[in-house]
Amino acid sequence: MAYGVGDTGPTGPTGTMPAPVYGNFVTTTTGSVYSGGSLGAGTVMATPTPAPSTPAGAFTVNGDGSITVNQPGTYLVTGKVSVTATNAESYAVQVNGTGGNVSFYNAFSTPIGGGTSSITTVLTLATDDVVSIGLTSAGPVTTTSTPSGTGGPPVALTLLQIG
Repeated sequence: MAYGVGDTGPTGPTGTMPAPVYGNFVTTTTGSVYSGGSLGAGTVMATPTPAPSTPAGAFTVNGDGSITVNQPGTYLVTGKVSVTATNAESYAVQVNGTGGNVSFYNAFSTPIGGGTSSITTVLTLATDDVVSIGLTSAGPVTTTSTPSGTGGPPVALTLLQIG
């Protein structure tokens, strides 16, 4: 019995990939002072300025600097905070709430003496979910650009839809 190569089948339909949904939001002002409270205070570290590449309509920036998701999905979310010399402070990527009283809580903290800290996590977000970085420990803290003089934003929140 001989084996051979058969005829090539018809070409399937082609299409375009949907545009990715992503948002990069920052606060551009250093020296902003955020006053917290007890654990769970959830003071929003405002990220009111979207990057020019953020697609229109995918997100809404709220008055307090939090971000409302307009397109549901699974997102890779990164939160970053840079602060001046302080005690180690605690932060969280918050969804629909304040501090520890949220449906999904992702905590991180800055080092004693100030500096930069961040967390990256995967979140499944629905339409109208509100995402923010919250100061969850006692403040106050004062933001600064990233150490080493790079001038990066003191507070940043990035969302990239992965599913």
